[in-house]
Amino acid sequence: MPNTLQFLILTLAVFRIARLLIEDTILEPVRERTVYKLDPKNLVRELFECAWCVGFWLAVFATIAWAMWPDQTGWVALPLAISAGVGLIASNSR
Repeated sequence: MPNTLQFLILTLAVFRIARLLIEDTILEPVRERTVYKLDPKNLVRELFECAWCVGFWLAVFATIAWAMWPDQTGWVALPLAISAGVGLIASNSR
């Protein structure tokens, strides 16, 4: 079981990845070439248009990764968590 700090880092990292996949403009061209070409009722398209859905599955993968490789997962998650924190602060400081 992760301690409180590890949980917070994993949570912010999953949030950051979900935002990259769903909303960030840097991946918009990829979404337009792939996800948005699918039928609106397609399960994959619905997954990538739902923050709750993609967040759940990313959290499952992050939990499994942390259980199997806690140190490596922590080092990958840390910059993502910092990026999420910076983004949240920046979006609320205007």
